[in-house]
Amino acid sequence: MKKLDQNHETTLDQNQEGTNVKKLTPSEYAKLKGISPRTVRNQIKNNLVNSVKDGGSRFILVSQEEIDRTKKMETEIETLTKRVSDLEKKQSLTDNELTELKATLKSISQKTKNHGIDLEKIKAILPNIDVSKKL
Repeated sequence: MKKLDQNHETTLDQNQEGTNVKKLTPSEYAKLKGISPRTVRNQIKNNLVNSVKDGGSRFILVSQEEIDRTKKMETEIETLTKRVSDLEKKQSLTDNELTELKATLKSISQKTKNHGIDLEKIKAILPNIDVSKKL
């Protein structure tokens, strides 16, 4: 995070009207950014965010554009998190299916050995079978 110059603290009177800047409490800013209020206070102390005092309370100045951008990113993160979760569920299902197929193959392998059938010959034939045709 880039440090602001030492004169970053302004009063609301000095803030340009019509610039679409919102003033957020440290708690509101923390919630918006997904950080703790303590971190925000440290950022204020270290001149990492633009803040003002109004009536004895401290506020962080944030453009509406930054608020909108942050909210859009939150939405994108939620969407991606859901997609990852869905893919993990599908992977789990696929893993379960693979486990079942391996168990079935093992069972078939054992049965073929018991009946004297050469499983290696069957494996060699399988790739040549066109499974798209109905029997």
